[in-house]
Amino acid sequence: MLQASSAQGAPMEPVDLGRKNWLVPFFRLEVQRSEDERLQHIVTGEPPDPDDPDFLESWLRPRLRERGLLSGMPVPRWPMPERSDEKAHAHWFFFNTLSHQIELLLELRLEHGHGISRLDDQLRTLVVLAAHVEDFSGASALFELTLDDWGPPDDPRREKLARAMGPTMRQLGSRLKDAFLQAWNQPLFGLPFHHVLNYADTSQLMAIGHVKFQVRGRVDEQGARGLLAYWHMQKVHLIEAVIALAAADGVVSNLERRLIESIIDMARLAPDEEKLIWQSLDDPMTPEALAEAIVDPGTRAFVFEQILLNAYLDGEMSADEKSFIDGLAEAFEIDEGRMLTYESDALQFIEEHPDLIAAFSLGGMVRRFRKHVTDRVENIVRVNLGRIVSEIRETGELGQLLVKRAQGPLTPEEEAKMREQILDICKTVPALAMFAAPGGSILPPIVMRLLPFDLMPSSFCEKDEAL
Repeated sequence: MLQASSAQGAPMEPVDLGRKNWLVPFFRLEVQRSEDERLQHIVTGEPPDPDDPDFLESWLRPRLRERGLLSGMPVPRWPMPERSDEKAHAHWFFFNTLSHQIELLLELRLEHGHGISRLDDQLRTLVVLAAHVEDFSGASALFELTLDDWGPPDDPRREKLARAMGPTMRQLGSRLKDAFLQAWNQPLFGLPFHHVLNYADTSQLMAIGHVKFQVRGRVDEQGARGLLAYWHMQKVHLIEAVIALAAADGVVSNLERRLIESIIDMARLAPDEEKLIWQSLDDPMTPEALAEAIVDPGTRAFVFEQILLNAYLDGEMSADEKSFIDGLAEAFEIDEGRMLTYESDALQFIEEHPDLIAAFSLGGMVRRFRKHVTDRVENIVRVNLGRIVSEIRETGELGQLLVKRAQGPLTPEEEAKMREQILDICKTVPALAMFAAPGGSILPPIVMRLLPFDLMPSSFCEKDEAL
Protein backbone atom coordinates (compact mmCIF):
# COMPACT_ATOMS: atom_id res chain seq x y z
CA MET A 1 0.00 0.00 0.00
CA LEU A 2 1.27 3.46 -0.90
CA GLN A 3 0.24 6.72 0.64
CA ALA A 4 -0.12 9.88 -1.39
CA SER A 5 1.25 13.21 -0.23
CA SER A 6 0.04 16.65 -1.11
CA ALA A 7 2.21 19.49 -2.38
CA GLN A 8 2.65 20.54 1.27
CA GLY A 9 3.72 17.04 2.28
CA ALA A 10 0.60 16.24 4.34
CA PRO A 11 -0.56 12.61 4.12
CA MET A 12 -3.65 11.90 2.08
CA GLU A 13 -5.92 8.90 1.60
CA PRO A 14 -3.98 5.65 1.02
CA VAL A 15 -4.44 3.86 -2.29
CA ASP A 16 -4.40 0.07 -2.20
CA LEU A 17 -3.39 -1.41 -5.54
CA GLY A 18 -4.87 -4.74 -4.45
CA ARG A 19 -8.40 -3.36 -4.50
CA LYS A 20 -10.33 -3.95 -7.72
CA ASN A 21 -11.60 -0.35 -7.77
CA TRP A 22 -8.24 1.25 -6.84
CA LEU A 23 -8.45 3.59 -9.84
CA VAL A 24 -11.48 5.50 -8.50
CA PRO A 25 -9.84 6.94 -5.34
CA PHE A 26 -6.52 7.31 -7.16
CA PHE A 27 -8.07 9.40 -9.96
CA ARG A 28 -10.01 11.43 -7.40
CA LEU A 29 -6.77 12.28 -5.58
CA GLU A 30 -5.07 13.35 -8.80
CA VAL A 31 -7.98 15.62 -9.78
CA GLN A 32 -7.91 17.22 -6.33
CA ARG A 33 -4.16 17.75 -6.51
CA SER A 34 -4.42 19.25 -9.99
CA GLU A 35 -7.15 21.62 -8.79
CA ASP A 36 -4.99 22.66 -5.83
CA GLU A 37 -1.96 23.30 -8.06
CA ARG A 38 -3.61 24.64 -11.22
CA LEU A 39 -2.67 28.25 -10.36
CA GLN A 40 0.98 27.20 -10.77
CA HIS A 41 0.32 26.25 -14.40
CA ILE A 42 -1.47 29.37 -15.64
CA VAL A 43 -0.13 30.20 -19.10
CA THR A 44 1.56 33.59 -19.18
CA GLY A 45 1.24 35.64 -22.35
CA GLU A 46 -0.47 34.27 -25.44
CA PRO A 47 -1.29 30.55 -25.02
CA PRO A 48 -0.36 28.21 -27.89
CA ASP A 49 -3.01 27.55 -30.52
CA PRO A 50 -4.29 23.95 -30.12
CA ASP A 51 -4.97 23.94 -33.89
CA ASP A 52 -1.26 24.50 -34.57
CA PRO A 53 0.21 21.18 -35.85
CA ASP A 54 3.32 21.84 -33.73
CA PHE A 55 1.29 22.65 -30.60
CA LEU A 56 1.51 19.26 -28.91
CA GLU A 57 5.29 18.92 -29.12
CA SER A 58 5.96 22.55 -28.09
CA TRP A 59 3.52 22.22 -25.19
CA LEU A 60 4.54 18.76 -24.02
CA ARG A 61 8.36 18.78 -24.12
CA PRO A 62 8.96 21.46 -21.45
CA ARG A 63 6.40 19.82 -19.19
CA LEU A 64 8.00 16.41 -19.59
CA ARG A 65 11.37 17.98 -18.83
CA GLU A 66 10.21 19.73 -15.65
CA ARG A 67 8.64 16.48 -14.44
CA GLY A 68 11.80 14.46 -15.07
CA LEU A 69 10.15 12.37 -17.79
CA LEU A 70 12.55 13.38 -20.57
CA SER A 71 15.70 12.27 -18.77
CA GLY A 72 16.82 11.26 -15.32
CA MET A 73 14.36 10.30 -12.60
CA PRO A 74 10.70 11.39 -12.60
CA VAL A 75 9.79 13.96 -9.96
CA PRO A 76 8.33 12.05 -6.96
CA ARG A 77 4.59 12.60 -6.63
CA TRP A 78 4.27 9.77 -4.11
CA PRO A 79 6.60 8.79 -1.25
CA MET A 80 9.37 6.53 -2.52
CA PRO A 81 9.92 3.27 -0.60
CA GLU A 82 13.29 1.80 0.21
CA ARG A 83 15.07 0.38 -2.82
CA SER A 84 15.54 -2.90 -0.97
CA ASP A 85 11.79 -3.48 -1.18
CA GLU A 86 11.76 -4.28 -4.90
CA LYS A 87 8.04 -4.95 -5.18
CA ALA A 88 7.08 -1.69 -3.44
CA HIS A 89 9.61 0.15 -5.59
CA ALA A 90 8.07 -1.24 -8.78
CA HIS A 91 4.63 -0.21 -7.58
CA TRP A 92 5.98 3.27 -6.83
CA PHE A 93 7.15 3.71 -10.43
CA PHE A 94 3.72 2.65 -11.66
CA PHE A 95 1.83 5.03 -9.37
CA ASN A 96 4.27 7.90 -9.85
CA THR A 97 4.27 7.71 -13.65
CA LEU A 98 0.48 7.42 -13.78
CA SER A 99 0.21 10.45 -11.47
CA HIS A 100 2.26 12.55 -13.89
CA GLN A 101 0.29 11.27 -16.87
CA ILE A 102 -3.11 12.06 -15.36
CA GLU A 103 -1.94 15.51 -14.24
CA LEU A 104 -0.58 16.25 -17.71
CA LEU A 105 -3.85 15.09 -19.26
CA LEU A 106 -5.81 17.43 -16.98
CA GLU A 107 -3.45 20.31 -17.85
CA LEU A 108 -4.00 19.57 -21.52
CA ARG A 109 -7.76 19.90 -20.96
CA LEU A 110 -7.17 23.35 -19.50
CA GLU A 111 -5.06 24.32 -22.53
CA HIS A 112 -7.99 23.38 -24.75
CA GLY A 113 -10.29 25.65 -22.77
CA HIS A 114 -12.11 22.91 -20.84
CA GLY A 115 -12.47 22.51 -17.09
CA ILE A 116 -11.31 19.72 -14.82
CA SER A 117 -13.70 20.05 -11.86
CA ARG A 118 -17.08 19.08 -13.34
CA LEU A 119 -18.15 15.46 -13.48
CA ASP A 120 -18.34 15.38 -17.28
CA ASP A 121 -14.80 16.90 -17.45
CA GLN A 122 -13.48 14.00 -15.42
CA LEU A 123 -15.45 11.38 -17.33
CA ARG A 124 -14.09 12.71 -20.63
CA THR A 125 -10.56 12.53 -19.22
CA LEU A 126 -11.15 8.90 -18.28
CA VAL A 127 -12.40 8.27 -21.82
CA VAL A 128 -8.93 9.21 -23.09
CA LEU A 129 -7.26 6.98 -20.49
CA ALA A 130 -9.41 4.05 -21.62
CA ALA A 131 -8.53 4.61 -25.30
CA HIS A 132 -4.86 4.76 -24.27
CA VAL A 133 -5.00 1.11 -23.16
CA GLU A 134 -7.17 0.11 -26.14
CA ASP A 135 -10.28 -0.31 -23.97
CA PHE A 136 -12.61 1.18 -26.57
CA SER A 137 -15.71 -0.46 -25.12
CA GLY A 138 -14.88 1.18 -21.80
CA ALA A 139 -14.24 4.50 -23.52
CA SER A 140 -17.63 4.31 -25.20
CA ALA A 141 -19.40 3.40 -21.93
CA LEU A 142 -17.76 6.32 -20.10
CA PHE A 143 -18.69 8.74 -22.88
CA GLU A 144 -22.32 7.58 -22.73
CA LEU A 145 -22.34 8.58 -19.05
CA THR A 146 -21.38 12.16 -19.98
CA LEU A 147 -24.68 12.53 -21.88
CA ASP A 148 -26.84 12.30 -18.72
CA ASP A 149 -27.35 14.84 -15.95
CA TRP A 150 -26.19 13.31 -12.66
CA GLY A 151 -26.79 16.36 -10.54
CA PRO A 152 -24.54 17.73 -7.75
CA PRO A 153 -22.35 15.43 -5.60
CA ASP A 154 -25.11 14.86 -3.04
CA ASP A 155 -27.75 13.99 -5.66
CA PRO A 156 -29.20 10.45 -5.20
CA ARG A 157 -28.59 9.86 -8.90
CA ARG A 158 -24.88 9.69 -8.14
CA GLU A 159 -25.39 6.24 -6.59
CA LYS A 160 -26.74 5.02 -9.91
CA LEU A 161 -23.72 6.59 -11.61
CA ALA A 162 -21.34 4.79 -9.26
CA ARG A 163 -23.00 1.44 -10.05
CA ALA A 164 -22.86 2.20 -13.78
CA MET A 165 -19.19 3.19 -13.63
CA GLY A 166 -18.06 0.33 -11.40
CA PRO A 167 -17.45 -2.45 -13.96
CA THR A 168 -15.86 -0.05 -16.47
CA MET A 169 -13.48 1.47 -13.89
CA ARG A 170 -12.49 -1.96 -12.58
CA GLN A 171 -11.76 -3.09 -16.13
CA LEU A 172 -9.79 0.08 -16.85
CA GLY A 173 -7.77 -0.27 -13.64
CA SER A 174 -6.98 -3.88 -14.50
CA ARG A 175 -5.87 -2.95 -18.02
CA LEU A 176 -3.62 -0.19 -16.70
CA LYS A 177 -1.91 -2.61 -14.32
CA ASP A 178 -1.52 -5.25 -17.01
CA ALA A 179 -0.13 -2.73 -19.48
CA PHE A 180 2.20 -0.64 -17.33
CA LEU A 181 2.98 -2.40 -14.07
CA GLN A 182 5.99 -4.54 -14.93
CA ALA A 183 7.07 -7.60 -12.97
CA TRP A 184 8.54 -6.29 -9.74
CA ASN A 185 11.82 -8.17 -10.27
CA GLN A 186 12.39 -6.83 -13.81
CA PRO A 187 16.10 -5.76 -13.77
CA LEU A 188 15.56 -2.71 -16.01
CA PHE A 189 12.57 -1.38 -14.05
CA GLY A 190 13.12 2.32 -13.35
CA LEU A 191 16.32 2.50 -15.40
CA PRO A 192 16.87 4.42 -18.69
CA PHE A 193 15.43 1.72 -20.97
CA HIS A 194 12.26 1.80 -18.87
CA HIS A 195 12.16 5.62 -19.00
CA VAL A 196 12.20 5.76 -22.80
CA LEU A 197 9.26 3.37 -22.97
CA ASN A 198 7.41 5.56 -20.45
CA TYR A 199 8.22 8.56 -22.63
CA ALA A 200 6.61 6.87 -25.62
CA ASP A 201 3.58 5.85 -23.54
CA THR A 202 3.11 9.37 -22.13
CA SER A 203 3.45 10.97 -25.57
CA GLN A 204 0.90 8.49 -26.91
CA LEU A 205 -1.59 9.37 -24.15
CA MET A 206 -1.20 13.11 -24.78
CA ALA A 207 -1.61 12.65 -28.54
CA ILE A 208 -4.92 10.85 -28.01
CA GLY A 209 -6.02 13.49 -25.49
CA HIS A 210 -5.11 16.34 -27.84
CA VAL A 211 -7.34 14.94 -30.57
CA LYS A 212 -10.16 14.00 -28.18
CA PHE A 213 -10.25 17.40 -26.46
CA GLN A 214 -10.37 19.14 -29.85
CA VAL A 215 -13.34 17.23 -31.24
CA ARG A 216 -15.18 17.05 -27.87
CA GLY A 217 -17.22 14.04 -29.00
CA ARG A 218 -16.67 10.32 -28.93
CA VAL A 219 -13.26 8.79 -29.37
CA ASP A 220 -12.51 8.11 -33.02
CA GLU A 221 -11.41 4.50 -32.62
CA GLN A 222 -9.73 4.35 -36.02
CA GLY A 223 -7.80 7.56 -35.40
CA ALA A 224 -6.87 6.47 -31.88
CA ARG A 225 -5.59 3.14 -33.17
CA GLY A 226 -3.46 5.05 -35.67
CA LEU A 227 -1.83 7.03 -32.86
CA LEU A 228 -1.36 3.87 -30.83
CA ALA A 229 0.35 2.23 -33.79
CA TYR A 230 2.66 5.21 -34.33
CA TRP A 231 3.93 5.33 -30.73
CA HIS A 232 4.09 1.58 -30.58
CA MET A 233 6.50 1.72 -33.51
CA GLN A 234 8.68 4.19 -31.59
CA LYS A 235 9.22 1.43 -29.04
CA VAL A 236 9.93 -1.08 -31.79
CA HIS A 237 12.49 1.26 -33.37
CA LEU A 238 14.24 1.62 -30.01
CA ILE A 239 14.61 -2.14 -29.80
CA GLU A 240 15.73 -2.34 -33.43
CA ALA A 241 18.40 0.25 -32.70
CA VAL A 242 19.68 -1.79 -29.75
CA ILE A 243 19.71 -4.91 -31.92
CA ALA A 244 21.53 -3.09 -34.72
CA LEU A 245 24.25 -2.13 -32.25
CA ALA A 246 24.42 -5.65 -30.84
CA ALA A 247 24.83 -7.06 -34.37
CA ALA A 248 27.36 -4.42 -35.46
CA ASP A 249 30.36 -6.61 -34.59
CA GLY A 250 28.73 -9.74 -35.99
CA VAL A 251 28.33 -11.34 -32.54
CA VAL A 252 25.41 -11.03 -30.11
CA SER A 253 26.75 -11.80 -26.64
CA ASN A 254 24.73 -13.43 -23.87
CA LEU A 255 24.64 -10.09 -22.07
CA GLU A 256 23.26 -8.32 -25.14
CA ARG A 257 20.68 -11.07 -25.62
CA ARG A 258 19.55 -10.71 -22.00
CA LEU A 259 19.19 -6.97 -22.49
CA ILE A 260 17.13 -7.41 -25.68
CA GLU A 261 14.90 -9.95 -23.94
CA SER A 262 14.30 -7.56 -21.04
CA ILE A 263 13.43 -4.65 -23.32
CA ILE A 264 11.04 -6.80 -25.38
CA ASP A 265 9.36 -7.91 -22.16
CA MET A 266 9.00 -4.31 -20.94
CA ALA A 267 7.70 -3.09 -24.32
CA ARG A 268 4.81 -5.58 -24.21
CA LEU A 269 5.10 -6.70 -27.83
CA ALA A 270 2.81 -9.26 -29.41
CA PRO A 271 4.33 -12.70 -30.15
CA ASP A 272 4.51 -12.06 -33.90
CA GLU A 273 6.24 -8.72 -33.28
CA GLU A 274 8.72 -10.38 -30.95
CA LYS A 275 9.46 -12.89 -33.70
CA LEU A 276 10.09 -10.07 -36.17
CA ILE A 277 12.40 -8.35 -33.67
CA TRP A 278 14.54 -11.45 -33.31
CA GLN A 279 14.58 -11.91 -37.08
CA SER A 280 15.99 -8.39 -37.39
CA LEU A 281 19.23 -9.76 -35.95
CA ASP A 282 19.84 -11.25 -39.41
CA ASP A 283 19.10 -7.96 -41.17
CA PRO A 284 19.70 -5.11 -38.69
CA MET A 285 18.66 -1.53 -39.51
CA THR A 286 21.35 0.88 -40.67
CA PRO A 287 21.83 4.27 -38.96
CA GLU A 288 20.33 5.94 -42.02
CA ALA A 289 17.23 3.71 -41.85
CA LEU A 290 16.83 4.46 -38.14
CA ALA A 291 17.05 8.19 -38.87
CA GLU A 292 14.28 7.85 -41.45
CA ALA A 293 12.12 5.91 -38.99
CA ILE A 294 12.76 8.13 -35.95
CA VAL A 295 12.27 11.80 -36.78
CA ASP A 296 11.13 13.20 -33.41
CA PRO A 297 14.15 14.98 -31.81
CA GLY A 298 13.25 13.89 -28.30
CA THR A 299 12.89 10.26 -29.29
CA ARG A 300 16.17 10.44 -31.20
CA ALA A 301 17.94 11.74 -28.09
CA PHE A 302 16.44 8.94 -26.02
CA VAL A 303 17.44 6.28 -28.53
CA PHE A 304 21.00 7.59 -28.80
CA GLU A 305 21.44 7.66 -25.01
CA GLN A 306 20.20 4.09 -24.71
CA ILE A 307 22.53 2.98 -27.50
CA LEU A 308 25.50 4.48 -25.65
CA LEU A 309 24.54 2.72 -22.42
CA ASN A 310 24.13 -0.58 -24.24
CA ALA A 311 27.48 -0.19 -25.98
CA TYR A 312 29.25 -0.14 -22.61
CA LEU A 313 27.31 -2.88 -20.86
CA ASP A 314 30.17 -5.33 -21.39
CA GLY A 315 32.77 -2.72 -20.43
CA GLU A 316 34.27 -1.95 -23.83
CA MET A 317 33.35 -0.86 -27.34
CA SER A 318 34.50 -2.67 -30.44
CA ALA A 319 35.59 -0.84 -33.59
CA ASP A 320 32.39 -1.98 -35.34
CA GLU A 321 30.22 -0.70 -32.51
CA LYS A 322 32.07 2.62 -32.50
CA SER A 323 31.54 2.90 -36.25
CA PHE A 324 27.81 2.23 -35.79
CA ILE A 325 27.49 4.86 -33.05
CA ASP A 326 29.43 7.45 -35.07
CA GLY A 327 27.20 6.70 -38.06
CA LEU A 328 24.07 7.02 -35.91
CA ALA A 329 25.29 10.34 -34.50
CA GLU A 330 25.80 11.63 -38.04
CA ALA A 331 22.41 10.34 -39.21
CA PHE A 332 20.71 11.87 -36.13
CA GLU A 333 22.66 15.13 -36.70
CA ILE A 334 24.43 14.95 -33.31
CA ASP A 335 27.66 16.98 -33.22
CA GLU A 336 30.77 16.23 -31.13
CA GLY A 337 29.72 18.50 -28.28
CA ARG A 338 26.32 16.84 -27.88
CA MET A 339 27.94 13.42 -28.26
CA LEU A 340 30.22 14.21 -25.32
CA THR A 341 27.27 15.47 -23.31
CA TYR A 342 25.38 12.21 -23.88
CA GLU A 343 28.45 10.15 -22.97
CA SER A 344 29.09 12.12 -19.80
CA ASP A 345 25.43 11.89 -18.77
CA ALA A 346 25.49 8.14 -19.39
CA LEU A 347 28.65 7.75 -17.29
CA GLN A 348 27.17 9.78 -14.47
CA PHE A 349 23.96 7.74 -14.57
CA ILE A 350 25.87 4.45 -14.44
CA GLU A 351 27.95 5.66 -11.50
CA GLU A 352 24.84 6.79 -9.61
CA HIS A 353 22.84 3.60 -10.31
CA PRO A 354 24.83 0.54 -9.28
CA ASP A 355 21.65 -1.51 -9.68
CA LEU A 356 22.19 -1.33 -13.45
CA ILE A 357 25.60 -2.95 -12.94
CA ALA A 358 24.26 -5.52 -10.50
CA ALA A 359 21.41 -6.44 -12.83
CA PHE A 360 23.79 -7.56 -15.57
CA SER A 361 26.97 -8.41 -13.63
CA LEU A 362 28.96 -5.65 -15.31
CA GLY A 363 32.37 -5.82 -13.69
CA GLY A 364 34.72 -3.06 -14.83
CA MET A 365 32.12 -1.23 -16.93
CA VAL A 366 32.38 2.10 -15.12
CA ARG A 367 36.17 2.09 -15.18
CA ARG A 368 36.31 1.44 -18.93
CA PHE A 369 33.51 3.87 -19.71
CA ARG A 370 35.29 6.57 -17.67
CA LYS A 371 38.51 5.93 -19.61
CA HIS A 372 36.69 6.35 -22.93
CA VAL A 373 35.07 9.63 -21.84
CA THR A 374 38.37 10.84 -20.36
CA ASP A 375 40.19 10.13 -23.63
CA ARG A 376 37.58 12.07 -25.59
CA VAL A 377 37.78 15.03 -23.17
CA GLU A 378 41.58 14.98 -23.34
CA ASN A 379 41.48 15.22 -27.14
CA ILE A 380 39.16 18.23 -26.99
CA VAL A 381 41.35 19.92 -24.35
CA ARG A 382 44.47 19.41 -26.51
CA VAL A 383 42.76 20.94 -29.55
CA ASN A 384 41.63 23.97 -27.53
CA LEU A 385 44.63 24.22 -25.20
CA GLY A 386 45.78 27.55 -26.61
CA ARG A 387 42.43 29.20 -25.90
CA ILE A 388 42.32 27.73 -22.38
CA VAL A 389 45.86 28.86 -21.58
CA SER A 390 45.09 32.37 -22.86
CA GLU A 391 42.04 32.57 -20.59
CA ILE A 392 44.04 31.34 -17.59
CA ARG A 393 46.80 33.92 -18.20
CA GLU A 394 44.17 36.64 -17.95
CA THR A 395 42.97 35.25 -14.61
CA GLY A 396 45.73 36.12 -12.13
CA GLU A 397 44.38 34.18 -9.15
CA LEU A 398 43.93 30.94 -11.08
CA GLY A 399 47.46 31.15 -12.52
CA GLN A 400 48.88 31.60 -9.04
CA LEU A 401 46.85 28.68 -7.68
CA LEU A 402 48.07 26.39 -10.46
CA VAL A 403 51.70 27.30 -9.87
CA LYS A 404 51.27 26.86 -6.11
CA ARG A 405 49.65 23.45 -6.66
CA ALA A 406 52.60 22.36 -8.82
CA GLN A 407 54.87 23.13 -5.84
CA GLY A 408 52.75 21.48 -3.14
CA PRO A 409 49.22 20.74 -1.93
CA LEU A 410 46.56 23.43 -1.72
CA THR A 411 44.13 23.93 1.11
CA PRO A 412 40.66 22.39 0.53
CA GLU A 413 39.28 25.90 -0.04
CA GLU A 414 41.99 26.72 -2.59
CA GLU A 415 41.51 23.39 -4.36
CA ALA A 416 37.76 23.99 -4.66
CA LYS A 417 38.31 27.54 -5.93
CA MET A 418 40.86 26.37 -8.51
CA ARG A 419 38.54 23.66 -9.86
CA GLU A 420 35.62 26.07 -10.00
CA GLN A 421 37.63 28.62 -11.98
CA ILE A 422 38.91 25.95 -14.40
CA LEU A 423 35.33 24.89 -15.09
CA ASP A 424 34.29 28.53 -15.62
CA ILE A 425 37.09 29.06 -18.13
CA CYS A 426 36.23 25.87 -20.01
CA LYS A 427 32.75 27.26 -20.63
CA THR A 428 34.40 29.22 -23.45
CA VAL A 429 34.91 25.89 -25.26
CA PRO A 430 31.40 24.74 -26.31
CA ALA A 431 32.24 21.04 -26.25
CA LEU A 432 33.44 21.37 -22.63
CA ALA A 433 30.78 23.74 -21.30
CA MET A 434 28.62 20.92 -19.92
CA PHE A 435 31.37 20.00 -17.44
CA ALA A 436 30.36 22.98 -15.34
CA ALA A 437 27.34 20.82 -14.44
CA PRO A 438 27.43 17.67 -12.28
CA GLY A 439 29.88 15.22 -13.83
CA GLY A 440 32.58 17.87 -14.25
CA SER A 441 34.99 16.06 -11.93
CA ILE A 442 36.60 14.52 -15.03
CA LEU A 443 37.78 17.81 -16.49
CA PRO A 444 40.05 19.65 -13.96
CA PRO A 445 42.66 16.86 -13.60
CA ILE A 446 42.96 16.59 -17.40
CA VAL A 447 43.39 20.35 -17.82
CA MET A 448 46.00 20.53 -15.05
CA ARG A 449 47.93 17.59 -16.51
CA LEU A 450 48.14 19.17 -19.98
CA LEU A 451 48.81 22.79 -19.04
CA PRO A 452 52.33 24.24 -19.37
CA PHE A 453 53.94 25.05 -16.03
CA ASP A 454 54.53 28.77 -16.67
CA LEU A 455 51.02 30.19 -16.57
CA MET A 456 51.60 33.34 -14.51
CA PRO A 457 49.98 36.41 -16.08
CA SER A 458 52.36 38.75 -17.90
CA SER A 459 51.83 41.58 -15.39
CA PHE A 460 52.92 39.30 -12.53
CA CYS A 461 55.96 38.07 -14.46
CA GLU A 462 57.08 41.65 -15.25
CA LYS A 463 56.86 42.60 -11.56
CA ASP A 464 58.86 39.51 -10.62
CA GLU A 465 61.60 40.44 -13.13
CA ALA A 466 61.82 43.99 -11.76
CA LEU A 467 62.49 42.65 -8.30
